[in-house]
Amino acid sequence: TTEIYTLSLHDALPICHAETDSNVQMVFSGSGDNPKLTALGREQAGKAGHELRDRNIALIVASPLTRTKDTAAIIAREIGYNQNDIIYKIG
Repeated sequence: TTEIYTLSLHDALPICHAETDSNVQMVFSGSGDNPKLTALGREQAGKAGHELRDRNIALIVASPLTRTKDTAAIIAREIGYNQNDIIYKIG
């Protein structure tokens, strides 16, 4: 089954991945490197999710990179969103 979602920019809420070791070391990781979230990064993602609890999030889309998947999964857990429904997509 294919679902089509129509979103306006008003509906979208872009969120950057949380802190990784590369961020701490001030190293550009790009799409080839796949650093994991730091303890602070996991805390940041949890706080972001906590702040979003009352926003009625209907869809989470993230890139398939580890840092973005982990950030999205933590936010999903915090807002009660089924992590299996996260869409991982490039581009």
